[in-house]
Amino acid sequence: MNNAYSQWNNICTVPQGGVLSPLLFSIFINTLTAHLSANYHLYADDLQIYVQSTLDELPLAIQAMNDDLENIANWSKDFGLQINPAKSQVIIIGSPLFISRVKWAQLPGVYLDGVALALNKTVKNLGVFFDQTFSWGHHVKEISRKLYAASSTLRRLSNFLPIRTKTMLAQSLLLPILDYADSCSSDLNEELLDKIERLQNFCIRFIFGLRKYDHVS
Repeated sequence: MNNAYSQWNNICTVPQGGVLSPLLFSIFINTLTAHLSANYHLYADDLQIYVQSTLDELPLAIQAMNDDLENIANWSKDFGLQINPAKSQVIIIGSPLFISRVKWAQLPGVYLDGVALALNKTVKNLGVFFDQTFSWGHHVKEISRKLYAASSTLRRLSNFLPIRTKTMLAQSLLLPILDYADSCSSDLNEELLDKIERLQNFCIRFIFGLRKYDHVS
């Protein structure tokens, strides 16, 4: 500008909203995977790593994960990125028998950038809740909580709105809560499927103004 030139600066980011930013960020973040020995999933800036193990080799698997976490921390520092261990979650998943036989007190710790990460019984993965045995019980509980929370205001208006409007509200505000990640529903047991069905019936009762014990067929 005005025959003056700006100085060059090295940056470790991309402009938000830039046309090339998604491509450039993908090229940048994908270099991290070369430092991992574990299986992984990358979704934008969300990274998940997985280590498979038998019960006897569980301490070795945790050590392998610690090695990968150390590589992640070093890579982040080399490229000027800051990681937040407080947002990281760790879970051991297996059959009910496997989980019952884990000697939790004897397991080594899991560390990210020098911070100990607690082993959780439930973790949130892109809006889906995983528990230690993939029972989906906590996930269905969260679906129920979200749906009833979203409907709390709508229920006060149920007697004043026409069916057409209530149908639109249910389709836009309530049913997406049930539909999100509904591929998990194929693994639900009969008890959890009944809970999902009761939530669907709740939506129907809201639309048509039915009472709690009215049939919805």
